[in-house]
Amino acid sequence: MRTEVGTALEKREPRRERGAIDGPAPRTSVIIPAYNEEEGLPIVLGKLFPLLDETYEVIVIDDGSTDGTRDVAAAFPCKVVSHASNRGKAQAIKTGMKVARGEHLIFIDADDTYPIELLPRMANSLGKADMVIGSRRRGKEQRPSFNRVGNAIFRGAIRHLYGFNAHDPLTGFYGIKKTHLDKMRLDSDGFCIEAEIAIKAARMGLRILDIPIEYRPRVGEAKLRGLQDGYQIFQTILRMLALYNPAVALILPGVLLFSVGVGLMAALMAAPASAGEAGLGTHTFVLAAMLSLAGFHLAVFGFGLSLYALAHRFTRNAFPAQVFLRPNMARNMALLGITLLAVGVVLQAFLAGDWFAHGLGVFAETKALVLGAFLAVLGFQVAYSAVFLSIFAGELRARNEPDAGGP
Repeated sequence: MRTEVGTALEKREPRRERGAIDGPAPRTSVIIPAYNEEEGLPIVLGKLFPLLDETYEVIVIDDGSTDGTRDVAAAFPCKVVSHASNRGKAQAIKTGMKVARGEHLIFIDADDTYPIELLPRMANSLGKADMVIGSRRRGKEQRPSFNRVGNAIFRGAIRHLYGFNAHDPLTGFYGIKKTHLDKMRLDSDGFCIEAEIAIKAARMGLRILDIPIEYRPRVGEAKLRGLQDGYQIFQTILRMLALYNPAVALILPGVLLFSVGVGLMAALMAAPASAGEAGLGTHTFVLAAMLSLAGFHLAVFGFGLSLYALAHRFTRNAFPAQVFLRPNMARNMALLGITLLAVGVVLQAFLAGDWFAHGLGVFAETKALVLGAFLAVLGFQVAYSAVFLSIFAGELRARNEPDAGGP
């Protein structure tokens, strides 16, 4: 009988059942997450082992199955790691990453929907590519219509928002070099894990090879909950946008707001305008100034996230980061900020002096006063944003410079 202490320890650390003794490190680790897959798993393993040699290891992650999945896996010469309870596909994949010893990792589902015979080709391709995708281009009729529609939407979003160039970012059959996967610091749950891996692979600039495959009828009961899991995948795609594509999430909206605000201020400085029966005067001018400052905040935040992602998330050097990494960019930005601040202060001082000289009567230069305040605040923000962004830029330059103490 299992003791309470043993059960508690098992919840904290997955239990290894077979293959825990380490031999020579294999080149490729095949990881199979399995939850209640006693029907499909023996088919997958039966097809798999005749294809492999001593350069492979096979790891089955029994994710708290309540059927005979564990016993089925134990009948084959593979490493079996069991979770005490069902923790979801993402946790199963993370456990597989921890125990895998190969430099290349290949993931495949345990339901016999993917062509096992292509696995050696995928493993060999990882010698040249950083990631290999088994894209489900054929066999679409094997998936429910709702799932196909959702997958098409998510596929388009990941490809266009993040630049993932393979056809099927949500496939369950893919390979990747372990060093890259370790750098991703995966934090998704459930079926969102493939979306996170695809997004980070694209933003890291990995070399991705697309291999068309045929999706086959599933053996056993499906675990994917179309509506609930689809909603979580959608959340993952949006949640990662700010950090992994700040140009779309923050910089472009910020530039748009700033441009609209400044353009409206310039138009209203000349003369009041109207929109239908509504007049656009001083109050609209104030609103436009605030809109411009909000847009500037968004853009700076986007540049900061772009530099942070480059410094700490191993993303490729994209356009936003390249702009600020140009020589003397921080200095020029600080000088611009100081100049705008000085112009704004001088303008307000002139208006205050003129008002005082005329006896402190009715003040009629509200737009000019708001403009002076806007320039001063904007200048202050530009100067201090240069200091803020230069922290990340300096870190990146120091990382890329050769060691002065080296030979």
